[in-house]
Amino acid sequence: MENQTVKLKSSTSLFKNFVKYASLNMIGMLGVSLFILADTFFIANGVGADGLAALNLVLPVVQVMNGLGLMIGMGAATRFSLTKSQEDTQTVNVRFSIAAYVLLFLSLVLSIIGLFFSRPLSAFLGADGSTLNLSTTYVRWMLSFAPFFMFNLFIQCFVRNDGNPGLAMKAMLIGSFSNILLDYLFIFPLGWGMAGAASATAFSQIISLGVMSMHFSTGKNTFTLLRLNELRNHPVWSEKKQELKEILSLGFPTFLSELSLGVILLLFNSLLLAVRGTIAVSAYGIIANLSIVLTALFNGLAQGVQPLMSLTYGESREEGESESNEVRTLFRYGVVTSLLLAFLLYGLILLFPESIVSLFNNDNIPELTQIAVRGLMIYFAAYPFIGLNIFIANSLSAINQPKRALIITLLRGFLLVIPVTLVLAYFFEITGIWASAPLFEMLTALVAIYFWNTKKAKKTG
Repeated sequence: MENQTVKLKSSTSLFKNFVKYASLNMIGMLGVSLFILADTFFIANGVGADGLAALNLVLPVVQVMNGLGLMIGMGAATRFSLTKSQEDTQTVNVRFSIAAYVLLFLSLVLSIIGLFFSRPLSAFLGADGSTLNLSTTYVRWMLSFAPFFMFNLFIQCFVRNDGNPGLAMKAMLIGSFSNILLDYLFIFPLGWGMAGAASATAFSQIISLGVMSMHFSTGKNTFTLLRLNELRNHPVWSEKKQELKEILSLGFPTFLSELSLGVILLLFNSLLLAVRGTIAVSAYGIIANLSIVLTALFNGLAQGVQPLMSLTYGESREEGESESNEVRTLFRYGVVTSLLLAFLLYGLILLFPESIVSLFNNDNIPELTQIAVRGLMIYFAAYPFIGLNIFIANSLSAINQPKRALIITLLRGFLLVIPVTLVLAYFFEITGIWASAPLFEMLTALVAIYFWNTKKAKKTG
């Protein structure tokens, strides 16, 4: 830890670490999100517009599953980074093990829901007629493999915080490329349709976990899973409720960030069905899935910087400082990177909207193209604000300010998105639905900037 502290005191080394952690995690998160985009592409071309609509209707379930995995993973891994320099190895192992067993329980609950309640869940999300069977199939496969999805995200967070972001990136990329290959094999040569897309994604999680197991087999890990009888004999076990509270407090903003996308999907799907029917939902499927991929870049940036920010913040608090220059420098690096990335991505969308839509419109449906192109150009104007909101919320959580991070996430996921979208949809119909995203993200960004500028140091430990 002393060597790492010395390296981070140099501005040159700090920038190199920022580039290393941010870029590796952005590439890795991009790889993870590509499984959704791959499913969208292959379903659109192998199943058709109904398959695309069915996928979009049940994506909120995927977001909840991912959100739970990231909540426990980011919360526990952030606590791991904030406190590991102050604790012995056994205490670190106990904290990791408590989080792992909680995640196992949650994932098994989701698996049971997937096995026995997929059809009513799909119907609740708006699937009916030609989309109900397709949605049910996808949900059943995805939730049945929930332990693999959630532990994949959980272990990635710890491997990254344990000084091995390169392996986390490789695992995510290998898993995603495996998913693309399996998508093609299962949907086209084998003709498995929606089941093929979902099973390809599920198997890719197992492959990714296999790659990350190298972190343990090579002995580079500073944490390990303990048996339940070992946990009960450690003092931290008697404080397990407080420990879980700390983990959830740090990870809950990340969960809500994932859940907020699910809420937006559910709200937009309902409104679009009412305004233009299934074809509008299919068009939104293109926008939503592209949005998941691009948002993954911003999540990757924020989550990649988190270990560095938590480490430098924890060290500054040990030295009696309220906040180190390194924390402020990392924040500036992140904000500039986020804004540059947002404008670059939006510029590409403005230049090539028809080309993007054509990738997912194999049947060349004119109405689908028209709705999706207009939606892309309006909806993605939100991305400079989305990037800021995600980075500031994660940064606040990384320096032990979870309440402010939570408020930012609540604003952009629930408190602003619902009223803003409903009002604009009422007056401007489908154009209002697309325009709601830039408006509620901009309003949230104003609050986020205020929160960062007025934060106060909080004790860690």
